[in-house]
Amino acid sequence: MLGPSHGSSAVSVIAWAALVAFVVCTIGPALVGVTSFLGTDLLVSFAPWQSSIGLPQDPTNRFIGDTIDTVVPQTALIVEAAREGSFAAWNPYAAGGAELAGLPNSGVYSPLSLPWWFLPVSAAPGYVKLLEIIVITLGMSLLLRRWRLPNASWAVASLIFASSGFMISWTNWPQTRVAALLPLLFWALDRVAIRPRPVDVAILGLVVASLLLGGFPAVAGYALYAGGAYLLVRSIVVRRRWQGVLSAVGTGAAGVVLGVGLSAWQLVPFAVNASSVLDLSARAATSGASLHWGDLASLLVPEVVGDVDAGLTWGAGNPIERLSYIGVGALALVAAAGLIVPRSRRLRPSLTFVVVALALSVVLTFVGGPILAAFQELPVFSNNPIARLRVLVGFFLALLAAAGFAAVIDPTSLRAEVRLLRRARTRRHLWWRILALVVVIAIGCVAAFTVRDTLWTLPADVIPAMREHIGVVGAFAAFAVLIVVAAWVGGRRVGILAGCILPVMLVVPAIVVANEWWPQSPPETVYPTTATHRFLERGLGESRYASVDQTMLPGTNTIDRLRSVGGHAFHTSEWQDLLEAVEPDAFFSRTYSALRSGDLATSIRSPILDRLAVKYVVDNPEATVLGQPEGTIDRTGRVQVADGDRVRSAVQSGPVRGVVFALPDSVVGQDDPDGVTVTLDIRDAVTDERIATTSTWFPALTADQSVAVEGEDIPADRAWVAELRFDGIGIPAPVAADPSGRLGISLVRPADDGLRVAHTGDATVYERTTALDRIRWASTAVTETDPAEQVATMADGSLPSTAVLLERPEDAREVASDRAASTAAVTVLPSDTSRMEVEVVADGAGWVVVADSLRRPGWAATVDGKPVELLPAEHAGAAIAVPTGEHRVVLQYTVPGQQVGLGVTAASSLVVVVLVVVDAFLVRRRRRSLLSGDPGLLG
Repeated sequence: MLGPSHGSSAVSVIAWAALVAFVVCTIGPALVGVTSFLGTDLLVSFAPWQSSIGLPQDPTNRFIGDTIDTVVPQTALIVEAAREGSFAAWNPYAAGGAELAGLPNSGVYSPLSLPWWFLPVSAAPGYVKLLEIIVITLGMSLLLRRWRLPNASWAVASLIFASSGFMISWTNWPQTRVAALLPLLFWALDRVAIRPRPVDVAILGLVVASLLLGGFPAVAGYALYAGGAYLLVRSIVVRRRWQGVLSAVGTGAAGVVLGVGLSAWQLVPFAVNASSVLDLSARAATSGASLHWGDLASLLVPEVVGDVDAGLTWGAGNPIERLSYIGVGALALVAAAGLIVPRSRRLRPSLTFVVVALALSVVLTFVGGPILAAFQELPVFSNNPIARLRVLVGFFLALLAAAGFAAVIDPTSLRAEVRLLRRARTRRHLWWRILALVVVIAIGCVAAFTVRDTLWTLPADVIPAMREHIGVVGAFAAFAVLIVVAAWVGGRRVGILAGCILPVMLVVPAIVVANEWWPQSPPETVYPTTATHRFLERGLGESRYASVDQTMLPGTNTIDRLRSVGGHAFHTSEWQDLLEAVEPDAFFSRTYSALRSGDLATSIRSPILDRLAVKYVVDNPEATVLGQPEGTIDRTGRVQVADGDRVRSAVQSGPVRGVVFALPDSVVGQDDPDGVTVTLDIRDAVTDERIATTSTWFPALTADQSVAVEGEDIPADRAWVAELRFDGIGIPAPVAADPSGRLGISLVRPADDGLRVAHTGDATVYERTTALDRIRWASTAVTETDPAEQVATMADGSLPSTAVLLERPEDAREVASDRAASTAAVTVLPSDTSRMEVEVVADGAGWVVVADSLRRPGWAATVDGKPVELLPAEHAGAAIAVPTGEHRVVLQYTVPGQQVGLGVTAASSLVVVVLVVVDAFLVRRRRRSLLSGDPGLLG
């Protein structure tokens, strides 16, 4: 058997190798470009990508849509604008516009976001995750080194925390970039608690600033609360005298204030935005908002919260908010921390704090009740979901597991404890171990019952597979407990053997769980440009489009720089009013909006969309074509179609928007991942010339199927036939036909609805011919002071296209006194995301109307370089009064509060430099005193 030193080295090698294996087996393919660490494989589920990049496999995780429709597009816009030489303070592409680079929301200014500034979109997320793991490992190593734990436990703690439920489920959101700094925060606070120096204030300030710049206040706030409690307890235990405790606490407070100052250039604008734009009332917390205690079962069995690749959830709530995985191996090590005596007695106060903090975090997160209600009187707790506190549960469990691992590889033998029982003063230690054993057994029983009870809440069809999985986990848990008990009884040599086995038991399930949740998308799925995107790029100009349901996956348009009336962003209340007047159910959530297919025939014609410059509406190609239905499908006959077959209809004539055919007896393609491609040709009945064509991919063909076509310009007297070709049909299927075998169809004719089918195939794009320009000229004004009436006036269609709806009567009188009926040529000049420049040549006075979401601080306007007032107009937009003649109108967005914040940050940065210099001087002085033996310098 290996000697003690060789055994310890072997344990270290295996522990660190396990951490490296976790990285290689999870994010390794993304690091070398084989895959992308993004959930863009989800795009295959939505038009127009569905037709363009159809994949045979299901997406890895259907619950991570936020990362690809808001987090990544906004981050990409910021860094790409920076490479182009501009600061993207404003995002003009989503929801009428929204604040962007001036706020920390994207997390792009976190030090852990560094890869985003140098790597392409497809590569950056994988390297961000790698950097997260590196920072976790650095922080754990520094902290546990101060706790005098062996270096093998550093790797174990890093592996457990990096693979814990919160860090798994929230990957690619800013949340994990904030959480990865937790070990560094506690290390910095531990330094402050023991023997604070000037440089410790700087170190703590930098860590706190990194937390705050990570863009997720909940995790940062919870971390600071926990860190503050640790600093107080640690300083009391170590310093003992109140002077020393006050010194440590004061130093820690100074470090936090310095961190706030360093991040003030982002925090001040965030505070301004939160107070003037954001509605945080929906985030108000309640004592009943805790997770269900049954979700604790996911500590061992992550599948109990849902099936992420199928998009299914068991129980209440999103699996992203509920996963608490830590693994049976980690829990066995947590038990070992209490059962086996660690050599370092100095470690016990820190572990006691961790145990108490862990228990409190579990109660707040999974029990709630009066204790949670009390905490919700505190900032951060009051307006954030308590489920985010799971990050502390994973962190504290990782620390306890590290202590348990250290105890396993170098325990005090049970036999030695029994011998020590004869000495009265040591009896309490054995009884403490017996009590700990009883507690661990009790907790194990509770865990078993929790898992069993949680099983009963699952759908009946998944219970058999889940039971099998839980059986494997149970056997794995029994083996882990056996190893720990063997180390407890067997002493150091057995402990070293156990230390070689346990890292393997930790890393294998961690890899499995991470690969079930973390995306690995083919590189070709990273925001590919489809035919619909190219059409919009050509035709949209300065106007907007609207998505129907999740077509175009609202929010992704930011990465394509296409303006959308909805999207995934913070909407002002005024913009929300207008969208809900168009479509009452426009909001999927408070930050996610689109038109709905059920009401599309009505909402698409709303005059509000005209005034918001919605030129196009993009719908799923499978949806029913809008227009005037004509005729019924002749179903008296059947014609069998196979792969590549063509079938023609009877002769028709005149303009057409869509053709409807039927498969009356079967469903085609539902079991074929490649789906079915239907090509529709409108051919001249005499010459067989192809008049119009479209090719659309369907995942399956069922019942009556619409196919849109650009046939509105066909003359009324021109005869034609519809020819369908089916590609991808594996088994021949019957299509409805007339008795003579001709394809049975009904038609969708153009209607007097202001619409025109402008693009077909991968998506159906309707052009709204009544849409106004986003930046336009108005020669007359209508005033309405009541906000509700403003919306009603815009919705009823009574406003002329040449009029602007103003809020204040005096704004209308100022221009009306000059000339009421003027015309002007308005030219929008090229500019960046935070600036609009317009050239106006007017034969009279009027207004330049901007149909953007401008009811927020930060926007200012000039006419010919002179500041002018932005007049509140069109409920959510603005207008600028412009006199007769040729003028240049400029609207500029400046981040509110950023100048003040930059001043505070600059001063704070200077403080950091001073602290480092002072500390270096004191260290050099101390070294000279040690060399000279001068007691005065030593003092």
